[in-house]
Amino acid sequence: MKKILLIAAALGLAACNPNDPASLITTYKYVVVHPAEAMFECPVLKNFPKWQTLTESEVARIIATLYKNNITCKSSLVSIKKFLDDAQVQLDSQ
Repeated sequence: MKKILLIAAALGLAACNPNDPASLITTYKYVVVHPAEAMFECPVLKNFPKWQTLTESEVARIIATLYKNNITCKSSLVSIKKFLDDAQVQLDSQ
């Protein structure tokens, strides 16, 4: 009877091996990160005047507006990238 109890105890201890990867329980928590709507600002020039009647100054104004819009959109994308990188750092630190 003692032999059976010793064998049962040995098997019980062997089944609770903390180094056994099968006995570890891992959980993952996925978080959806939503940047603020203000970060998605990319102004668009919707109405172009008739190209046949444009003067040089009007073309210059359109190019300046497109350049300004491009800078605004680029800074928005940079801020979104920074926001997502910061969110990833926070998730990695948990």
